[in-house]
Amino acid sequence: MLLRMRYSVSGTDVVRAGATRRCKRSCAGRVLSGVGIACYARACPVLTYRTERWAYALATRYPVPTSRMAEGHTPLGGGCVTCDLGTYKEAIGNASCLICPPGSSTSETASLSLDSCLCAAGLYLNSTESASESACVPCDEGYFCMGLSGPADMAHVLCDPGTWAPARSTRASDCQCQAGHEPPPTGSGPGCSACVEGTYKGALGPAPCTPCPEGTFLGAKMGLSVEECELCPVGSASEEGSGARDACTCVEGFEW
Repeated sequence: MLLRMRYSVSGTDVVRAGATRRCKRSCAGRVLSGVGIACYARACPVLTYRTERWAYALATRYPVPTSRMAEGHTPLGGGCVTCDLGTYKEAIGNASCLICPPGSSTSETASLSLDSCLCAAGLYLNSTESASESACVPCDEGYFCMGLSGPADMAHVLCDPGTWAPARSTRASDCQCQAGHEPPPTGSGPGCSACVEGTYKGALGPAPCTPCPEGTFLGAKMGLSVEECELCPVGSASEEGSGARDACTCVEGFEW
């Protein structure tokens, strides 16, 4: 005789019979159990997954497949709890949460991967496939590393084009215009622009490029010093910031 399960919101409805007993799950998120001649439904623990949409079990002969913990959660007392700070879990299953490498932690609970493990500001996790081989290392030149002081995607960030930052930098503002570059016009986007012809800049920082002096010219971009500004030919002169030899014109009393 086939037993038919009646499901209620609470999952407590029971049907009894004395012949062949079969229980059938007909809603996702519930587990069937069989005890003696009674079949009953119980809700899955919170934050668990079922991989099968349909399942059945003979009440006294076959165990019902168990529920499994979601990513970022671990079993505790018959239910699921989130992974603590400093731990993570990547896969569905009943395994415990994994501990972040030494010197790193997570910024929130229920973290899902090794990439969620962050170091102190100025350091970043040089991660490999094995957590035991991963370690916090100093932030590279040309990068900034916010670590636990910022979101996960700010853990090891390349500076914008034309900018540079020293090792162990901790924020985007540490990335400043390189020599030969100046801040772009307001509202024109991130990064720094190369000094145009006729200008130069020899230091790191937010200062603009400096024009070559009168009587000189510089035909290349990204000039680094005033020594790169070439003198106009004898008997000619140019305006400040000239970017080509053609800018040199004869002074009074001279001709080409």
